[in-house]
Formats: sequence, structure tokens, C-alpha cells
Amino acid sequence: IYFPPNYATSGKSYPVVLALHGVGQRAAGGQPSDMLLKRTKQATIWAQDSEADSSKEAIVIAPQANTAWVIADNIGSLAPDGQAAYELLQSVIAGERVNKSRVYLTGLSMGGNGSLVMAETYPETFAGVFLNAAWAGLPNSDTVLGTGYNWSGMKQHLDGRIRIVAAQDDPDVQHKSYLNLLNQLTMNGINFQSKLYPTGTFFSPTAHFVWIAGYADKTTRDWMFSLSKQNLPS
Repeated sequence: IYFPPNYATSGKSYPVVLALHGVGQRAAGGQPSDMLLKRTKQATIWAQDSEADSSKEAIVIAPQANTAWVIADNIGSLAPDGQAAYELLQSVIAGERVNKSRVYLTGLSMGGNGSLVMAETYPETFAGVFLNAAWAGLPNSDTVLGTGYNWSGMKQHLDGRIRIVAAQDDPDVQHKSYLNLLNQLTMNGINFQSKLYPTGTFFSPTAHFVWIAGYADKTTRDWMFSLSKQNLPS
């Protein structure tokens, strides 16, 4: 958990960013916890913003999953790791100086799916959601499509407050699960922003690593930080 440098003395309340990592940073995969910070800028970019601009100061939470954030089913169930991450967030909200109207959620790949399921499970908690290389339901499934997710709750609390980033050259984008995410949001009348990097856009080592560009996009980060539960997205 990251706290802004002046947290102890400022007396003010801060936004919170909860960042859920992908499959490559799981403890079950043998990754040490510090790889969450070294492998991607998913968490550290918000800390950098916090230290560079006082208006972007935030508490950043980057938990490590043991195996998975979600149970791949049609109703949107958090796995024990995902529920533990949400409970960690709630403990920070309860025990620290948090601006409860500005709690943000972001995830990449497996963590993108985890963020979606957490958002539909607890839609009233979050002011904004930023998904990178994400999906709904079960990858490559014709039957596990997330049709039972709490889409109505997301419509009520997160309409216009979701941004999705993907790359056309990412094989996962060609899978039904990514398109299913967009279709489910659209069919349920949920407004969202999306950016699809076109064929030929280079990402290393593969186009699945689109989150490199996603988190580097200051406009997106600024957009998310402009959201609060007291305002409507522009």
C-alpha cells in the first residue's frame, strides 16, 4: 500500500486506487510480491502522479493474488483472492483518511476481468473503472458469457465511468470473451469509453501487453481522477 509523502501531516482525505494484476504476477506462479511493482507501472504510475502533482495525490493498493481474482461463471463471482482484495480495500477505507466518493478500480488481463467482476459485485463502491486487455465471462466459451452479472447495478452506478483499452493484434481481442465484454455493456445500456490500438501497433513482448500504453496515457489517468460519485462524467 502506497501513501502520499505528506499523508501523516496533511489531515486531508485522499482518493484510493485499487490495482489488480494479471496472471503473470500471481504468487502461485512463483512471483515475489515486489514483481507487482517491477513488471508493470500499473500501480507505480499512480504513485508517480501523486508525487508529481498535489492534485493527483492518492493512496494506491496493489494486492497480490495467489491463484485468481474470480470464479469464471455466468453470475460474476469473486474468488477468495478477489474477495480478500475487496476486504483489504474496505479496511483501508475504514481505517485511513479516504475520500469515499473517489475510489477507483483498475486491472490488466486477469486483473481486468477481476476488476469487472468486483465492479459489478460492488458497483456502489467505485467512482471509475479502467480495464486493460479485459474480458467478461470465460475466455473462448460459448456458454459462460457473464449474462448474470449485475449489469443493472453497473448501469446505475458506473454508467459512463468505465474505460476499456485493448490492441487489435492481441490474440485475446479476437476471442469471444473480449467482444462479449463490449456486447454485454452495450446490450445493457451501459455507456463506456474504449480504445482499440490498430493492427501494427508495437508492444513488447506481445500485443497483449497493451497496458503499457494504457497506463502511460495521462489523459486517461486524468479522466479517471476527474470522476467522483458526486458528479457525472463528461
